[in-house]
Amino acid sequence: MAFEYNIDQLESFEQKLLSQDYLDSSFTVVDGDKPLIISCPHSVSQTRGDRIKLAETRTAIFGCILNLELDVPLIFKTKNCKDDANFDLVCKYKDTLVGYINEHNIKCCVDLHIMKPNSKFDVVLGVNGNENLCSKVFVKDIVESKFKKAGYNVGVDEVFKASHKGTVSNTVSRVCNVPAIQIELCWDIIDTWDKVFNITELLKECLEEILSRLEE
Repeated sequence: MAFEYNIDQLESFEQKLLSQDYLDSSFTVVDGDKPLIISCPHSVSQTRGDRIKLAETRTAIFGCILNLELDVPLIFKTKNCKDDANFDLVCKYKDTLVGYINEHNIKCCVDLHIMKPNSKFDVVLGVNGNENLCSKVFVKDIVESKFKKAGYNVGVDEVFKASHKGTVSNTVSRVCNVPAIQIELCWDIIDTWDKVFNITELLKECLEEILSRLEE
């Protein structure tokens, strides 16, 4: 299914994710030629234990726009199959992601998430004490620097460390030996479309610089 975007189209796409009426499959992979993949494991609601957690739909919106503008590959959830792709140890989503990374020589994974409103930080970067970065600490440094320069309050490993073995970032770094970073965005900085577009541009700048460094 082709993805396009103006505000009407984004609202329609978001509603399809909320109603889980976008695709019949549990998740989808969108190809790209660049060696960095975006992951959105919570783009629909997820189930952890007996608890259903809210969808983080705008992660997929960021992912789809960045896929179009930067030609980076993307994986995102489209149905809640009573699972949590950022927690479950047995997980087809992560298995597919690992396979894609190995097959396409992907050199970095950016895993997008959304935090609740009124969080202590605007942005939290989960890097598990830099272990998930596989010595490529510049990945974190670039994102942290650009968001701080733009005026956002950034925390590192605050609450969301991506230390659990079931997280996407931890799995990718351990299994594929490529740097992976979990980026948590507070809802307050993306709660309007203008803010969404601003954050998209900032993420784009981050990924462009990361891609440039990966080529060195």
